Amino acid sequence: MTLTVLTVTAVTGCSAGQGDGWSALGPLSAQVGAVVTLTAVGDLLVAGRSTAAGEPALEVLADGTWTSRPVQAVTPYGRVAQWLSIVAAPDGSLLAVGGARGGAHANVRWTVWRGSVAAGLTEQEQTFSTFGGWGAGDQVGPVLTAAGPLLVGSWEGAQAGLDLATWVPDGEAWVRQPSAGTALESTPTQLMGARSVAAWGSGALITGSVVRLGDGAVRKVPAIWRSTTGNAGWTRVDLPDSGQAGEAVSAACTEAECTVAGWVDGRLAVWRVGADGGARRVDGIPSVAVRDSDLIPAPALVEGRAVLLVTDHDSSRNATVVVEGRTGWSRGPGPWGTVQAFTAIGSTLYAVCQHGDTPLQVWAHRL
Repeated sequence: MTLTVLTVTAVTGCSAGQGDGWSALGPLSAQVGAVVTLTAVGDLLVAGRSTAAGEPALEVLADGTWTSRPVQAVTPYGRVAQWLSIVAAPDGSLLAVGGARGGAHANVRWTVWRGSVAAGLTEQEQTFSTFGGWGAGDQVGPVLTAAGPLLVGSWEGAQAGLDLATWVPDGEAWVRQPSAGTALESTPTQLMGARSVAAWGSGALITGSVVRLGDGAVRKVPAIWRSTTGNAGWTRVDLPDSGQAGEAVSAACTEAECTVAGWVDGRLAVWRVGADGGARRVDGIPSVAVRDSDLIPAPALVEGRAVLLVTDHDSSRNATVVVEGRTGWSRGPGPWGTVQAFTAIGSTLYAVCQHGDTPLQVWAHRL
């Protein structure tokens, strides 16, 4: 298989467009209309979605057939949670975070879920102060490292703004860990911000940015934070060639290195970070117009090469596939709409894009 260019074949079906190689997958085992997350688990595709009643649901695609898995909520907010992220371990165990707005200030009430591809997901009820109360920030996402699970988010800092924050399990309770004195802590001149988290061996890699303050100037620099084992040994790397402003948004890691996707000065940027912490910006990335609020899903690694699905604001159809080949990078069309979710199994890409009022459908494309 060659990854230099995208294979284009005829397709039928609404919203994907004609002749772009994307095909609609369906039907799901219940009403299609709100798929929000996609997770690859071996040769299985796990889709997190909402039912017509606004309840969280889980579907698994195997051998071309969708089947439902149980989702057991135990709190009122869990019953109406929208999935933020669902991650999987090689053994099929799952860790998920969902959220629903509520209360006098309509803040997000976060919920955490454990389970497996075979058994589904069950909410682990937490005290209000676990994710809420004075000083609360947001959740960024869960991660399953080789040394154990973590939740990553933000919390009020002792020095300034919000620190990056982590939670580790103690039985079914999730306990926030101190960030003071670590690379996760914000200072009066450097404010830390996270966008996503990925597993990297025994540790985790957080993508985001550092807002540098001082001398009347403000500059946003793309950055990553890496732990050595679980929640221990956090170090920060400010990514190079960061222009006037930039951010690291997502990452996919092998044992040797991580591919980090983000933006610099309004354009797609990709970096490679080695196990020694050395980072370089990748040359030859096609020009894709990216906004700072855009979701950029983690790159898919197909035969060791990166594939990205990105919303291109210079394109009328928006979603664009960016592919690393043996001799350079190329681009091709994605489904119509703004990117919501993306993953790959083997050489097949799976995507969810928002296109007007059309349902949030799962699309597939074979490289």
